[in-house]
Amino acid sequence: MISPRIAKAFWLLPIFVATILVMRIVDTSNPQEIEADESLLSIPTHQPAAGLLQQTNADGALQSLRAEIEELERRIEKREQALAQRKKEQQYTDAASISHSGLTPEQWAKKGYGTPYESVETLIYSAASGDLEAMKTSLVFSPDSEALAKRLFESLPPSVREEQGSFESITAMMTIDQVPLAKARVHAFKEISEDAREVFIVFTSNLESPKSIKLDLIQLPDETWKVLVPPQALYAYADKLGIELETTNSETAHLVPKD
Repeated sequence: MISPRIAKAFWLLPIFVATILVMRIVDTSNPQEIEADESLLSIPTHQPAAGLLQQTNADGALQSLRAEIEELERRIEKREQALAQRKKEQQYTDAASISHSGLTPEQWAKKGYGTPYESVETLIYSAASGDLEAMKTSLVFSPDSEALAKRLFESLPPSVREEQGSFESITAMMTIDQVPLAKARVHAFKEISEDAREVFIVFTSNLESPKSIKLDLIQLPDETWKVLVPPQALYAYADKLGIELETTNSETAHLVPKD
């Protein structure tokens, strides 16, 4: 004789099996809908996002570069205005050369390029007055430094290159910003060869500690003396503009924008 508990289990077993079958039918009744839901999760969204991020970084780098150049131009303009105002307010006796006791910026003069001393004073005068054309005339490039300067210029965006005009202009503008507006005195003078000199200038003021700058001068075929732009200066200028100057195993160098 079957007990009541076993009889109840027999009654519940068909119901349990039917429930499982119904659930299986519901889960598999619309496989296309399930596949569609899964496909929504697998849409590759990283590629457009990466492109947008790259464009954003490029726009930010361009804005940063423009801001740096605009600030540089403002500083050069302020130099010209400050020097003109100081010359207007004070009178100075004309000193012969920075090779003696030294000269303040108001006493720097455009002396030409007949001697190394005159060339140096003309260069620092062009820096104090913000005279871009005079600075360009004061500088000369070796083959290596000219190649680096051209690469630096070519790495700038087209609109910036159009504004600056040439690699000589951007180099002159960056050089102007490096010359302190302080009393200058030739500290040492060394003859390297018949047509090459080294000049060490010390800049001193009440606001800054003394700063020493070494200038390399060479005599050109027309017998004028010009200041040679060293490669290390171009490395520094590139770094200031946010451009990394990298040398490879080859004899050339290339410019790579910083991330």
